[in-house]
Amino acid sequence: MAKFKNKEQIINLTIAVLATSAILISYWFCQSVLKLSSSQTLIILVIEYFILMLGLLFAQKPSLGVLVLIAVLPFERLPSLEIAGYTVKINQLIIAATGLAYLIFIIRNKSFKLRAPEIFWWLMLFLVSLMVSAVGAENLTRTALVFGFTLLAISGYFLIVQLIDNIKKLKLALNIIFGVIVVISLFGLYQYLGDKYGLSTSWTGLRLEYTHLVLSFPRIQATFIEPLFFANYLIFSLSITAVLFVSDQIKMKWYFLAIFFVILLTDFLLTSSRGAAIGLAASFLLILIFKLKSFWSIKKLIFIISVFAITSGSVLILLGPAAKQFFVHSQAPIKSTNEPSSQERLSNYQLARKAFLEHPIIGLGLGNFGTYYNQQTKTTAPTWRIVNNQYLEILAETGTIGFLAFAGLLVVIFIKSFQAYFISKDKWLKAVILGAICGFMGILVQFNFFSTLYIIYIWAFLGFLVAAQKIANLQKSS
Repeated sequence: MAKFKNKEQIINLTIAVLATSAILISYWFCQSVLKLSSSQTLIILVIEYFILMLGLLFAQKPSLGVLVLIAVLPFERLPSLEIAGYTVKINQLIIAATGLAYLIFIIRNKSFKLRAPEIFWWLMLFLVSLMVSAVGAENLTRTALVFGFTLLAISGYFLIVQLIDNIKKLKLALNIIFGVIVVISLFGLYQYLGDKYGLSTSWTGLRLEYTHLVLSFPRIQATFIEPLFFANYLIFSLSITAVLFVSDQIKMKWYFLAIFFVILLTDFLLTSSRGAAIGLAASFLLILIFKLKSFWSIKKLIFIISVFAITSGSVLILLGPAAKQFFVHSQAPIKSTNEPSSQERLSNYQLARKAFLEHPIIGLGLGNFGTYYNQQTKTTAPTWRIVNNQYLEILAETGTIGFLAFAGLLVVIFIKSFQAYFISKDKWLKAVILGAICGFMGILVQFNFFSTLYIIYIWAFLGFLVAAQKIANLQKSS
């Protein structure tokens, strides 16, 4: 027993020494290299202390950290903190704390088993391709920054896969996703009504470009940086709920479920995100293909029709006189490519293709499309322009190597997920896997209309899907 205590003391002492050293090095780096002010340095040190304390708290049970991470996934903009030109988000801090906790847990228990190794090695290959792209990067600082953010987001994926290892944890994680999205969606409705009736952006949390002053109706973004990200997040929740519903795997009163769908769909429409609408349509189409027989029920058809009727009516009432402008905005890319947003995207697509043809093997460098854009358009003011198409951006910035690694990763994940879906005998788990597949497919479709590789919740959703497939495989082998 004494021997165990000595080992524990050694581990704790080592952690304390390393933590103290890290904070001292961080202080020196902030003051001597980054030349930050004393107040900025103090904030960074407080954040590091917060991560350390939270990591030690989670160390006994790292899966608690993962559940907290899932709860804070939507907080991409509110709340956040600006330090030296960079945005620090709460979900980033939770990933760092949970990662630290998991490392301490492994050291203490001398136990580590890699889950989903075949996907892990594809992920490593993709990360290597991102690093290789730095060879062609003109702005290495930008490449390092984007790589760091991407690595952090992928760490969230890794932690979820490793620590959501049984169906009880999976159910708890899904319940947290559902509970949080209801709260966030209610906040989105508050944003809409608040802006419509004259509350300032300091009260609603809306960015100025999404207020009613631009399109005559607010585009809600909730706690996200843009409406399209909020809509993107909703796709996953709506897809899983839809599959659970048609599979008769929801133990909830029909009127509570109807309210849930109406709130989420109303928010989804009020984001006025056209790319997300296409993504959700693709997701629902996939659900229809797999669960067509399950729709042939009078009760379900009445429920679905009622939900869509109530949602449509609610949106029209909320829009009021702005309904006409809402439909004009929604149909603009279809009726004309001269719309500013469409023109900007088409221009970026052409530049991305040009960049890929000029750097076909390793690309022009991760995060360097903005630099390339500035050079090609003779823009004097620095801008971190993105392609607004994730696939073209990966091709342009990481070349054929990066694109093939990314494509290979997705192919392996979907093959493994479909295999898990077909072998699973647990009806609830089977429905969750299919819902996650359809939801993530919707996100991949929307990737044609936006591009930010390091969005934490997207990698977390991918981790949720892989965790579900591994649980299904474990159930089969047991």
